Amino acid sequence: MPAFVSKNGHDVHLFAYEDVQGVPDGITVLDANEVIPAHEIFTVRNSYAIFADWFRWELLFEKGGYWVDTDVICLKPFTFEEPIIFGLESSISAAIGVLRFPVGHPLSRSLADLCQAPNTPLPYDTPKMRVKKFVRKYLLGNRRDRVRWGESAGPKGFTAALKHLELFELAKPFTYFYPVTQGCWMSIFDDTFQNNDDFFSGSYCIHLWNEMISRSPGFDKNAEFHPDSIFEKLKRRYLD
Repeated sequence: MPAFVSKNGHDVHLFAYEDVQGVPDGITVLDANEVIPAHEIFTVRNSYAIFADWFRWELLFEKGGYWVDTDVICLKPFTFEEPIIFGLESSISAAIGVLRFPVGHPLSRSLADLCQAPNTPLPYDTPKMRVKKFVRKYLLGNRRDRVRWGESAGPKGFTAALKHLELFELAKPFTYFYPVTQGCWMSIFDDTFQNNDDFFSGSYCIHLWNEMISRSPGFDKNAEFHPDSIFEKLKRRYLD
């Protein structure tokens, strides 16, 4: 978060349900209960990922503006004028780590509602998805914990909704927000980019893929990594 504030001049609002210690200067902490009450929080397979999807879309619908995941590091100011901003993570899939939507956009409402009722049939569901939702809704108790990560309002669900609404072509190239793809997340912490700083010249930020880190037993994100890794370079740039 300091990367957005100290070097790139953005106002940052951090929504939290509890007191947060060590918040960097310049960041405004807001009560997340104003968006979704704390008693609505849920986990799926010990992960808050699906709830986080609901929160992001509810917030964007109510407030509009940018949403940026906390594991995203800003490299240069966001100077976009378009009301809708999102980026590709592959040639066929959009990601949800960096988003901009206007207040009251129907896509935000649709995806927020889908997080609450993920087995709701949609006009753009594939035949396979229709069957899956039918089984989950009528044979498996219509529970949210049967939903796979990203399926409802994560990258997979977001991409499907974009294509249905003919918005997919608005996507920024993957180099803008996700220059290191999910499958290559470890390269952020090793020496892959020690002589390749120009690789990020067209990028506005870099996503650290915390979800992948959390799924990697024994990986300590607070450790010191290769001194020429992009991660350590960014630490020196923003934290020293």
